[in-house]
Amino acid sequence: MIVGLSMGLVSDAINSSGATGADSTLFGDAIAWTGWSSMYLGIFITGIGYLRTNLFPQWLSALLSVTSFAMFAFLAVLNGEQLLSNGENIIPPLWMINSVVLVILGIFTMRRSD
Repeated sequence: MIVGLSMGLVSDAINSSGATGADSTLFGDAIAWTGWSSMYLGIFITGIGYLRTNLFPQWLSALLSVTSFAMFAFLAVLNGEQLLSNGENIIPPLWMINSVVLVILGIFTMRRSD
C-alpha cells in the first residue's frame, strides 16, 4: 500500500512539474496507473484483514474491501486512454467512498478504548 502510494505521488509530481515533452508525460502516466492500482490492491488486502478481526464493524470492512477492489480492477485493467475517457464517471465516486470509509475507520480507532 505504501509503495503504491509513493509511486502515485511520484507520478503526480512528474505530471505537475510543468516539464514539456512526451517523455515526461509518458513516464508520469506509466507510473500513475501502476502505482495507484497497487495502492488500492493493498487497501483491498487490508480490508480483508479487517474483516477477519473484530476491530471494526463488518459492513464497514466489507465496504472498504469491495470499493477498493473495484478501484483496483478498474485502474489495473483499463489503459490510460480508456481511463481518461471513461474514468470520469467511476473514479471519483470510488475514490470518495474509499476516502470516507478510511476516515470512519480512523474515527472508530480514535474512539476505541483499551
